[in-house]
Formats: sequence, structure tokens, C-alpha cells
Amino acid sequence: MFLTRLALKNLTRHRNRTLLTSFLIAFAVFFYTLMDSLIAGMVEMSYETIIDYETGHLQLATGAYWDKEEELPLENLLELDERLLSVLGNLEGKPAFLPELSFSARLNTGFSDLPVIGKGVDSAQLLKVFKLEGQFVEGEIFTPGEYRAVIGKRLADLLKLQTGEYITLLVKDKNNTFNTIDLEIAGLVHTVNPNVNNYHVYLPLDLVQQALDVGNQVSKVVLRLADRSL
Repeated sequence: MFLTRLALKNLTRHRNRTLLTSFLIAFAVFFYTLMDSLIAGMVEMSYETIIDYETGHLQLATGAYWDKEEELPLENLLELDERLLSVLGNLEGKPAFLPELSFSARLNTGFSDLPVIGKGVDSAQLLKVFKLEGQFVEGEIFTPGEYRAVIGKRLADLLKLQTGEYITLLVKDKNNTFNTIDLEIAGLVHTVNPNVNNYHVYLPLDLVQQALDVGNQVSKVVLRLADRSL
């Protein structure tokens, strides 16, 4: 009790100092809580940006491909056969899935060229797995078999391209032989993901498989879960 009374006397005796100290402590706690919430929110937004435009929630690939995934190899690919499609179609929760064939290329306009990342995809599945449908600023998505592509608005601005104009992708197939893919620009997208805006070129999967001579293979299958708790 003596110590308690002594503490109370000190607090009341130095009231201004006590109030100032309490204010500083309260402000520090508030500022820490605010910054922690902002950082947590930014991290969550970063994750969502990557999930919504690049990775999905899950990816299926061979182990050998995954070890060198950043190099975009054309070896150790995944065979997109009926058995795999059946398994994917019967997964619990019916997640949307996107077979994707990724490759490195140089985009040439006839006047200039830049390195890009090509994405051979099914257009309908692309819009189910990634949130691109509402991000078109010009044009539209392509359909299977069309020699058309979708690129980022920022990439188009850099190369002074518009929808309806033509580009050429210079690629190397799995045998290390040079090949080209001539494409009309079907649409331009602008997203919160800089990789999509600056580097990605989306085009029909069947055209890419033919140009790269990989048969019915893909780099990976990207899945988007309706319920992430599954």
C-alpha cells in the first residue's frame, strides 16, 4: 500500500509531466498500430496482385521444370492429355484451371524490338483464372486458332503500337531452332501488375505449341480456387 500511495503522489505532483508521458506513449502505440496495419495491408495487396495476374492459388508442373522455371525452359514439360484434364475437371471445389505454355521471345515491330515473356493460353480459361476481363483499355481477347495477341498498354505505348497493328515474335523452339509468330494485336490491358503491363504477351496455346514444336505439352497448369481452405 505504501508503494501504491507513493506512486499516486508522484503522479499527481507531476501532473503535466505525467500527462505528456501518457500522451507520448499513446501516440507511439497508435502510430505503431497504424504502420503495422498499413504494412500488413500492402503485403496482402502484393500477394493478391501476384495471385490475380501471375500465379493463381496453385500451380501444377513437373519437378524438373519447376527447378528451372525462371529460365522458361522447353524441356520437362507437362503432357496435357485426357487423363490430366479429367483429374483437373474432377477436383473438389471445381477450381478454374489454365494450361499455360510460357516462353521467352523478342517482340519485333519492324522498327524496334524488346524482350518479352510469351504466354500460350486458352482465352476463355485465362479470363476465369486471372482478373483480366475488366482490364481491357482497347480491343478484346482472341479466340483459339487466331493469329492475334493481347499485350500490356504500357508495352504498346513504349513500342508505339495500337490494336489492329501487327507484331512478330522471334522465338526458339525445343530443338533450339529459330522461328517466328506473326500476330495482330487484338487487345491492350492495363493492370496493377507491372509484369503484365510491361512484359507479357498472351496468345492462343495451339499456335505456341506448333511454333515451339512441343506437341500437346504445356509448362504448367495454373489453378484458381473458389475456396482457399480446401
